[in-house]
Amino acid sequence: MNFTLINRNSFWIVLFMVSLALAACEKREKPRSPIVVKVGDEALTLEDLKYTIPEELHDKITREELQEYVSRWINAHILYQEGMKLGLGDKIDIKRRIHEFEVGIIGNAYLETVLEARPLVTDSAIVAYYEKNKDNFVRNSLEYHLWHILVKTRKAADSVRTLLRQGQPFDSLAMQLSRNQPEGPPWDLGYVSEDELIPEIANRIKVYRVGAYTRPIKTDFGYHIFKIVDKKDKGTVKPLDDVREAIIARIEQDLREEKYRQILGELKSKAHIETNFQLLNRISLDSLFAKSNSPYQSQ
Repeated sequence: MNFTLINRNSFWIVLFMVSLALAACEKREKPRSPIVVKVGDEALTLEDLKYTIPEELHDKITREELQEYVSRWINAHILYQEGMKLGLGDKIDIKRRIHEFEVGIIGNAYLETVLEARPLVTDSAIVAYYEKNKDNFVRNSLEYHLWHILVKTRKAADSVRTLLRQGQPFDSLAMQLSRNQPEGPPWDLGYVSEDELIPEIANRIKVYRVGAYTRPIKTDFGYHIFKIVDKKDKGTVKPLDDVREAIIARIEQDLREEKYRQILGELKSKAHIETNFQLLNRISLDSLFAKSNSPYQSQ
């Protein structure tokens, strides 16, 4: 079972894109803030770090990852400054790409501003969506509702088993032990599909009936004891309560997309737009994208 809290590959993609964005930006007046690093006249301050690293990563980023980000920032700005020395910032094609990048950022910021309010999703809308889309909520594999205790040693696991045999309720014991492991997984794992479990756990718990708790199962994380609270067979439909949050998120997304189309339609109706699609229909695509000495080609 993977208890990783953050996808590190996605994390580095985000930070690398931020580095590229910084390299493409023009020099700007910066607030007075302690400087972390300078490359030529470009400085990265603590204030910059606060605003360029996505807010959702602030409580997850490690010191090592922060240092790695700074190293990538240095690399990006060294390459940027060398490119500027060669006059690449004056090339028409690069100016066009920077402008398109700017258009995307400002346009997305505008949408975030006008779509900031969370849409209201009613209970009747949730029920209607569930009834209409039940096929989307069919279980693709056997699912277990699991309670979970994780300890570091076999001796501790045996002590837990002893307490359980003496009549200690599994949930109260699991809750108590989880308080001592704030960085570990939750004690109530909810419904977990068989496919999501690592083989050494999946192969062991399938022999237990509902209501039973397992013998200690050793993994790289320590010793696990599970209680099988419930089982749901493959092909059964998940109840509404189990998928309510997913439905709300889907409806909210649909409402936002509808509002986006409405806003864009209103803006288009007021904007002065000229099109010449006939030109696109007449021109040969081969000639459009062929390299030539056209005066419209970037220098």
